[in-house]
Amino acid sequence: MERQIGMVFEQVQTESSAAKHGPADGTVEVSLGFKELQLSISRKGKRSSPAIVSVGATISYIDAAGSLLYTKKLRTEARDDVEADSEGCEIYGLDKVADRAVDTLAQGLKKQLGTSTKVRQAAEAKAREGRP
Repeated sequence: MERQIGMVFEQVQTESSAAKHGPADGTVEVSLGFKELQLSISRKGKRSSPAIVSVGATISYIDAAGSLLYTKKLRTEARDDVEADSEGCEIYGLDKVADRAVDTLAQGLKKQLGTSTKVRQAAEAKAREGRP
């Protein structure tokens, strides 16, 4: 997520790097909300089964004065087949489906934040002030 947010802003500070760079122009908060897994596994033998992973999150941008400039909720899903072990209860390939759902969500959050009019206006105002 940090990499995706870094594509929106010129500089991104994490909590650990904030002391080096001084006060931030704003804060991005991302909270994971909706999480769901749909999985149908047959009991007989080693089989491929469909899986759907759905994830959702809320992203908010708060300026240095503490004003909420932007908030957006997004939800996305990824679908693929996973393999079930015939002898045990092992499921293979589910991590790839989950990773794809989270990556798609992060890209969507980046796009939404990067196209926010209020966030762009705040950035332009800081640039006019001569602040890097």
